[in-house]
Amino acid sequence: MKLSELRAFLAAARPDETHLVLSATASARTLDREATAFGAVGIARIVLTTLDEAATFGTLNSLVERLGK
Repeated sequence: MKLSELRAFLAAARPDETHLVLSATASARTLDREATAFGAVGIARIVLTTLDEAATFGTLNSLVERLGK
């Protein structure tokens, strides 16, 4: 329900781009789940936060490659 509300909001706002902001400290499972769920609203780019707190970047590289963003 919330995603359909978000889709309606974005359709009304007509943004030039829609960015998905993800924390680099999140688990691979969480990142995949969020990317899949919010991908339905038409994500143009991914912004990764808290890179200074991440132990490794392998999960992030895999996610970015898989999504092609």
